[in-house]
Amino acid sequence: MKVVLSLIAKEFRQIRREKMMLRVIIGMPVIMLIVLGSALTTDVQHLATAITDLDQSPLSRTITESFVHSELFDVLQYPATPDALETALQSGTASVAIIIPRGFARRVSRNESPEIAIWIDGVDSNAGLIAGGYAANLLARTSRDIMVNASSQSPPPEPRFKILYNPELESRMYMIPGIVAVVVLMITSVFSSMSIVREREVGTLEQLMVTPIKAWELLLGKLLPFMIIGFLEIVFTLLLGVVLFSVPFEGSIVLLLALSIIYLLTTLGVGLFVSTFTSTQQQTMFFTWFFNLFALIMSGFLFPIANMPILLQRITLVNPLRYFITIIREIVLKGATWHDLLPQISAMFALGSALFLIAVLRFNKRVE
Repeated sequence: MKVVLSLIAKEFRQIRREKMMLRVIIGMPVIMLIVLGSALTTDVQHLATAITDLDQSPLSRTITESFVHSELFDVLQYPATPDALETALQSGTASVAIIIPRGFARRVSRNESPEIAIWIDGVDSNAGLIAGGYAANLLARTSRDIMVNASSQSPPPEPRFKILYNPELESRMYMIPGIVAVVVLMITSVFSSMSIVREREVGTLEQLMVTPIKAWELLLGKLLPFMIIGFLEIVFTLLLGVVLFSVPFEGSIVLLLALSIIYLLTTLGVGLFVSTFTSTQQQTMFFTWFFNLFALIMSGFLFPIANMPILLQRITLVNPLRYFITIIREIVLKGATWHDLLPQISAMFALGSALFLIAVLRFNKRVE
C-alpha cells in the first residue's frame, strides 16, 4: 500500500499544480448548481397571449381582464381580426390566442352558452397541453364569478380549442428539429477544437506555422471540413426525421440551409475559441462538453426560457443554440419565412460574427 499511497499523493500534488483543473473542480459545481437550480423547471408560466375581442361588451372586457391579471398569461397583443391573431401565432409572438365572438354578451343574457375560441401553438406539445388547460380553467372560473355576481342561471361559455401546427400534440414534432441543432453544435464544436489542439499537442502546429502557410489559410483548412460535415449532418438528420418520424417539412429548405451556414459559423467559432486557451485534447473535450451542456439547458430546448429568472433569461441572449432551435422549428413546422425570423437571424448573425472574430484574433495572437 505504500506504493499506492505514494501514487495518490503524487496525483494530488499534480492536481494542485494544475491551476486550470483546480478552477474547474471548485468552480464548475458552483456554476452548475446556480444555473441548473434556477433554470430546470417544467412549470409553464408567462405564456405569450393575444386576445381578439369582437364583442367589445363589459362582459367580454371582464374576461379579457382576467387573462391580463393572471400570472400564467402575458397578454401582449390585441389583434383586431382572427386573421391577425393567426399571424401572431405564425410569427411566434404569441403561443395562446383567445377569440371572444360577436354577440357574446347577448347570448349570455339569453341564458345561452356561447363559445370562446382558444387557439394554441402546438409546436411545443407540452406547453400546448398545459396552456389549453390553464386557459379553460381560467375561463370557467371567471365565467362562474360573473354568473354568481349577476345572479344569472346561464351556463358558462364553452371553450372551443384549435391546435395549430401540431394538431395531435406529438412531442416528436417539437423535439426532433431541436435535436438536429444540438447534434450539429456538439459535433462541430468538439471536433473543430480537438483538431487544432491535436496539432499543438503533437507539435505539428509549430511546424506548420514556420512553413509559407498563412494563419488564415491554416484556419480555413482546419475549419472548412467541419463546416461541410456540419452542413451534411443537418441535411442527414432532417431527412431521418422526415422519413423515420414523419415530421412534416412546411418551410423552405433553401432558407434553412442558408441560415445553417450562419449557425455553423457560430459553432465553429466556439470550437476555435476553446482551442485558444486549452493545451490538451482532454481539456478541450471537457470545456466543449461544459459549454454544450450549458448551451443546451439555456436554449429553451428542454425548459421554457420564460420560466427562468430574469438574469438567466438575459444570459440566454448570447446562446446561439437558442436562436437556431427557434429558426429550425419555425421553418420546419410552421413554414416561417425570413421576415418572420428576422429577430433570430439578426441576433444569431451578430453573435456568430463577434464570436468567430474574437476566436480568430486569439488564435492569431497565440500562434505569433
